[in-house]
Amino acid sequence: MKSSPLLLLLFILLIPLPAVGQAATAYSVVAGSGANKEAVDKITSKVISAGLSASTIDFSDGKKSLFRTCSGYFTKQQDAIKHKTQLIGLTGIRDAWILNITSDILGLFPGSDSVTEEVPVKTEEVKTKNPPAKDKESKNPPAKDKESKNPPAKDKESKNPPAKDEEAKNPPAKDKESKNPQKEPVSVPPGDLNSDNLSAADIDEVIRIYKEIVVSLGKNNTDPIEKYIDPELGIIEIIDPEGIPYPIYSSSLKQAVMQGLFISTSKGDPVKDYLPEFDCNLGMWTKTGSFISKVKKYSRLTSILKDAEEVVYIDKILLNAIEKMEYRISIIIISTDETQLGFLKKEGSLYLGVVDNSFDCVE
Repeated sequence: MKSSPLLLLLFILLIPLPAVGQAATAYSVVAGSGANKEAVDKITSKVISAGLSASTIDFSDGKKSLFRTCSGYFTKQQDAIKHKTQLIGLTGIRDAWILNITSDILGLFPGSDSVTEEVPVKTEEVKTKNPPAKDKESKNPPAKDKESKNPPAKDKESKNPPAKDEEAKNPPAKDKESKNPQKEPVSVPPGDLNSDNLSAADIDEVIRIYKEIVVSLGKNNTDPIEKYIDPELGIIEIIDPEGIPYPIYSSSLKQAVMQGLFISTSKGDPVKDYLPEFDCNLGMWTKTGSFISKVKKYSRLTSILKDAEEVVYIDKILLNAIEKMEYRISIIIISTDETQLGFLKKEGSLYLGVVDNSFDCVE
């Protein structure tokens, strides 16, 4: 009987105990987000009109307003991934991303306590020469999976961008001036100064290059158009998966495509005319179509850097590329609700420099 206490202890240890403290987890696909509810409602309507379920959910806190278009509610992440692929194919919203629904936000989702899992319809993601027009309001999160880009965007709820090198591991204190130090002016060749040095033939040549790029991307073959990326300057894409635009640098077109580069175009040649703008107050373009024009003092890249530092680390390689490229951008192609392309002239040759997939508007 001396072994009775030991047997009793062993018996207690074998009794299964209930698991406690585990937060409920589910997933939803975010098609767009922003502080303007009316703008996000338009994205929600677009998703619904494509035959998918969606609702505008308020994630605002006491400090700032935040609304998101959420589509679907899944208990399996793989189903959410399939749904995101389907949503992109049906709506053209390339920046859709998957939200991890943790227990602290579970209550924001209608009927989440008794949800029936939504199973997406199987669809093939088809890459076309002219993908569906993108809703400008929806440009709030990667064209491909933005988390795969370098540098990755922060997920406001749970992610922090991983350090890429020694400099990124120990970023300087948030002194905006220290992150963007004033550099000595770059030596500018006379022929690269501004759009005044461009001729009508240069505009025609950019249209030709643009058409060749569209055809090659439609065939998923970047080799013939790699020559239109300057090897010294590279290419910069601007995206805004969380509503804050930031630049991504690639040294070649091949690398940019591997990082998820997306170019959306419209049918037909761009018209030689002044460029349209998107009016924030009216919620519409000043004119629609595809247009090409010379521009002076292009500054989109430097104008977004201050806010971009809130979501990504701006390294010296990117700053150097912006410094050498931005003042050269002298021809812009804008197709309403599509990608904006910036071309530059260097040493007599024309190159694609900027691919802008972010949302911008004027008051």
